Amino acid sequence: MGSRPSKGKFLIHLLHPELPTLCVDEECGEIGTLVQNYGGQLYGGSELKWIYGVFDILPPRNSSKKITEYGVLIVSDTSGKVILIYNHAKQDSVPIVLENLQKP
Repeated sequence: MGSRPSKGKFLIHLLHPELPTLCVDEECGEIGTLVQNYGGQLYGGSELKWIYGVFDILPPRNSSKKITEYGVLIVSDTSGKVILIYNHAKQDSVPIVLENLQKP
């Protein structure tokens, strides 16, 4: 795993509590296959230390908000440059992002 796709035109990092601890492409389920069909690669995971520690996108652990309401989706190009960030993303956000990437 890294910031650049090892194959494909773009890389999506999807961090969400409903995913396996760590997954790549089809290991993440149908969304991984969908990303591949659009020419990209997917790294996913639910490991909260990444979400809290690295991306700092979730509320504090003592917050009244539920953790399942949160997630982040980050799209990078082939050089590793972040081109899109979606907070509050879920697995069903992936098809919407893929459609938006296809628009000129």
